[in-house]
Amino acid sequence: MAIVTAQVLDPVRIVVLGIIFGVTRLASNWTVGLLGLVVGAVIVAFAFPFLVLGQTGMLAEMSALAGLLANALVVAVLMGLTRLRRGRSC
Repeated sequence: MAIVTAQVLDPVRIVVLGIIFGVTRLASNWTVGLLGLVVGAVIVAFAFPFLVLGQTGMLAEMSALAGLLANALVVAVLMGLTRLRRGRSC
């Protein structure tokens, strides 16, 4: 649980996922945008422990799996904030 909390609060991860979320919203077809968002979130989840942090072995695998959960939470918050913003502007 501590790994997930640390990853959810990681500002670099939030900014990268925010950029991916913003770019995928520009897609004309929402399924293409959703696919891009999922692929981007998976890449971020696996790139951070292995490439950025330099972890190996079981620790890197555990961090990557926790990263998937953390990325899902961050993307869900971004989607919720977008939904709230869109709802207020109508």
